[in-house]
This record gives sequence, structure tokens and C-alpha cells, in this order.
Amino acid sequence: MTLASVVLLALLLALAGDGVVGALDGPAGSAVRHGEGGARWALGFAAGMVLLHAILLLEDLAGLPWSRVGILAPLCAVAVLGVRDDRPLWRVLPLPAPRAGDVLALAALGPFAATSVLGWTIAPDYVYHWGVKAQKYFLAQGIDWAFLAEGWHWFVHPDYPNLVPGLYATTGILRGIYRTTAALAWSPVLAAAILLVARSLLGRLGAVGRMRSGAMIALGAFLGFTGIAFRRSGDADWMIALAVILGAWLLAGKRPERDDTAVGFVAALAAASKMEGMPLACLLVMLHLCRRARASGLPSPAGWARLALPGMAVLLPWAWGVRRHDLFLPSNADALHWDALGAVVAEMGRAVIHPEWSGFGALVLLLVLALPFTRAARWPGMLLLLQLGFYLVAYLITPLDAVELVRTSFPRLLAHLAPAALALGLGAVLRWPSGAEVPGAESPTGSRPV
Repeated sequence: MTLASVVLLALLLALAGDGVVGALDGPAGSAVRHGEGGARWALGFAAGMVLLHAILLLEDLAGLPWSRVGILAPLCAVAVLGVRDDRPLWRVLPLPAPRAGDVLALAALGPFAATSVLGWTIAPDYVYHWGVKAQKYFLAQGIDWAFLAEGWHWFVHPDYPNLVPGLYATTGILRGIYRTTAALAWSPVLAAAILLVARSLLGRLGAVGRMRSGAMIALGAFLGFTGIAFRRSGDADWMIALAVILGAWLLAGKRPERDDTAVGFVAALAAASKMEGMPLACLLVMLHLCRRARASGLPSPAGWARLALPGMAVLLPWAWGVRRHDLFLPSNADALHWDALGAVVAEMGRAVIHPEWSGFGALVLLLVLALPFTRAARWPGMLLLLQLGFYLVAYLITPLDAVELVRTSFPRLLAHLAPAALALGLGAVLRWPSGAEVPGAESPTGSRPV
């Protein structure tokens, strides 16, 4: 029942998120809403998490305790907007033409889902960070600012955004009791959403039929393997990985002028998840605007509003709360230490060839460095490369021991980029030759589902 309750809440978030995206898009709609079902479900889920976070923040600002009615009522009201759409989400199958490879890819996540709900692969970050805050928020029925403001609570990163612990606390509030295993169950759900986007991304790049089935099996096995081997149940890195691959899917599209709202929500998801997601949000918006300017010009005032509104709804309350309670940690940043560049790069190289990565770390790094120079994945590849560049800069400005920080964190940061890098790499390799029409793939307008 634990996993089932989380899946039901995820479906509600997807319906509500699709409704709010459709409401902001207006009658014209977006390329996403007329594209492949898998990506649309994942985008709705991402937008739903952003919407839930905005609801929790507004209720906290208003001094209202988090409750079942206060959470479910607005989500259900917004979900009705999606049901009234001319092409509602519930009529769009996540896998319009499922093949054996798609089923096997999802099945590969089964062992990870089982170990998550059993609590066998709990992430260290959940133990000392996300889980601590989530339980405090559940008990306080809101963000426990007094707890975060305690000076000796630096280890829970009090200045981090609160989407992840808020989502875990919400699960407990709706169930009536906080269970760690229910919070851990979100990790395989997020992994499944990543697979849905990967399927759509492979289709956009031209990998269809058996080629895409084989790529999906490989990606499903990779996500299941890393989830168990690296004990990733309950960490926030799945959200960043989902934002990265959704951003890659959007940047691989043909009509950027129709994706302002979608880009806004994906950027908001990244920014509200972790500190590392904030530069990712900026990079995604920047690349989207560059593509949009080349294709049809910069957005109209309404387009700018759709692009900025989701991020403002979650970042402004967060910034106000953090500033009000003086939660920014002095260990976040220092001056740029160029003298550490050689040691940091060398340690990053050693981290990706560590035996526990089984060679995948080196492969992901090579793909991130090479994809911007391919025609099929140029813009998505640039997103991954620039995010990797931010990680390098972050190590150069840390006041802590940079080499030790690379050793303990870089494999985890590389996991943000791995699903998108592998999907883009497989899609570029399996791309239909000579630019011919790809049977069953999306049309340039994104109007025909696979």
C-alpha cells in the first residue's frame, strides 16, 4: 500500500500540473501538450510538484497549517482544468505504442522499488538531511523555521529549497502518519518519470521501434542498478535528473516558441529541488531563449510571464524565508581559487573511473563533453556541458577542501546528468540515417504522437 499511495498522489500531481500548464498556455497550447504522451505525463508530474510546493509555501506564509483539505482541495480544483481540456491528459496513454522493451525497462525498476519501500537502499542524505526536515515539517504542519534557524543545525542545509521535504511531509499528512518508506518510494516513481521522458527524447532524435526498445532496456537497467548499488532511495538527485532530461527533451524540439510555459515549470522544478538546480534553471531558460530568438524572436510580454511565473512562485517565498531567518551558510561560496583547478580536475577524473561506477561514469563524462558537437543533440548537449561547467566552478569557489568535496560528491552530481546523457548518446547513435523521414516519430510541429 505504501507504493500505491505514492503512485496515486503522483497521478493527482500529474493531472493538476497538466491543468495548470494548459491554463497558462491558453487556447494555442504548447508543443508538449500535443506531443508524445510519456513526456506530457512527466511534464504534468513536474508541474504538479511545483504547484504543490507553491501551495505549501503560500499556506506557510499565510500562517495556515498544512492539512489534507488545504492540500487536496486546490490540487483537485486545478486538476479539473486539465479534465476540461480538449485533449485531457487521462486520455493520453503514457506509452502510445508500448513494446516489450518499454515493459522490460519499467520492470528493471522493480527491484529498486522493492528495496526502496523495504528501506534497504536508503540514501545517507535522507538520513541526515531530507528525512530530518521532512519529519520536522510533518510534526509542525509547515516549514519549521525555528528548527532551521538553530545554529547547530547546519548539517541539514537550512538554506536549501523545501520542495523535497515538503513533498515527503505531504505524503505523511495525506496518509495520517509519517512513514520513511513512503518518502523513499518517491525515488522509483521519479525514476519511472525519467524513463517516460527518455522514451520521448529517443523518439525525437529518431530512435524508434526495436532501436528505441533496446535503448529503453539499457536505460531502465542503468537506473535500477544505480538506484540499488549507490543507495539512492530518498535523495533529491532524482528530481534534478528529471529536470535535466525534461530540459533536454524541450531543447530537442522543433518549435521553441511554443514551450515557454513548459520551460518555466521545468526550471522551477530544478530551482526548488536543490541548490545545484538553481544554475540549471538559469541555463535552461538561457538556452531556450537563444533558440527562441533564432527561430521566431524573443517572447511577448505574456510569454515572459509564462516563463517566469512558476519560478517566481517558488523562489520568492523561499528567498524571503531564508533571508528573514538568516539561514544562508557561509560555507556555500568563497573567492575563485584557480590554483586548485589542476587538483580538482584530476580528482574528477579519478571519481568517474571509480570501480563502483562500472565504467558508466567515464562514459557519461565523455558523452557530456561530446554531445554539444553533434547535430542531433547540440542544444541539449550544451545544457549538460554548461551544468558540468557549473559543478567545476562550484568546486573552485568552495571554502572547504575542494579535493575531498569532489571525492565525496562528484559521482552523485554526475548522476544528475547520466540519464539525459545516455538517452542523448543512444539517440544520436541510433538516429535514422541521412535525415530521412522516421516512421512513427514526432512531426516537426510535435503534433503526431509516437
